[in-house]
Amino acid sequence: MHSLNLERKLDTKPLFAFDAFTEPDLIVRWFAPGDMTVPDAVLDFRLDGEFTIIMQEPTGETCTVRGRYLEIIEDEKLRFSWKWDHGETTSEVTVLFAELENDKTLVTLIHQGLAEEEHKDNHLKGWNGCLDKLQAMFSIR
Repeated sequence: MHSLNLERKLDTKPLFAFDAFTEPDLIVRWFAPGDMTVPDAVLDFRLDGEFTIIMQEPTGETCTVRGRYLEIIEDEKLRFSWKWDHGETTSEVTVLFAELENDKTLVTLIHQGLAEEEHKDNHLKGWNGCLDKLQAMFSIR
């Protein structure tokens, strides 16, 4: 199994960074890489609650990811399962939120249990694109 680890500094407090991962109206603004969009995000944000996020290519083609919240520590940590509708493997994502000076946040994203090196590479590209959008979202606040 393969894993990846990414970090981003956000120009916001951990509370708001955490909200960006837990509120559908914020998720639709950043949770798809590049020129993809998020036409729909449905979250039952509670321990063992499920989520569904639909990402859409400019061509109209969509891909859907689903998961379940495995651990929630308000403003500090999220852990959830991750499975594409077109995939066979369920992996796991952990997101850590660390407060930095001047109301900034270090977000650390760890995605583990990726079955193949190619899956890791694809997710690395995708998560980098998503986190770039997240970082930009907070830089214009």
